[in-house]
Amino acid sequence: IFFLFSFFHSFVLIIQSSHLQASVNNEQIRVIPVPMLDDNYSYLLIDENGVCAVVDPAEPKKALAAAEALGVEISVVLTTHKHWDHSGGNKEMASLIPGLTVVG
Repeated sequence: IFFLFSFFHSFVLIIQSSHLQASVNNEQIRVIPVPMLDDNYSYLLIDENGVCAVVDPAEPKKALAAAEALGVEISVVLTTHKHWDHSGGNKEMASLIPGLTVVG
């Protein structure tokens, strides 16, 4: 089963079973799913230089722990929509990471 997700017209993510890969302007991006709440996921997007964005960190401490385990620092939060289970952790993330950029 293939799913195609287009984000800002330059980001394409293809998911086949549990294999995740992405490219942005021909640069490879690691996509790491992070379980959130009881039935949701956040995703760490890590580029070839170790720059990390997190998508929908409803539980900031889980996202931060996952990033720390991978040896990267989150610099951007991407929010897909305003439901609490997606954007509910944005304020806490911003308070935990000075200078964090929050999009959405």
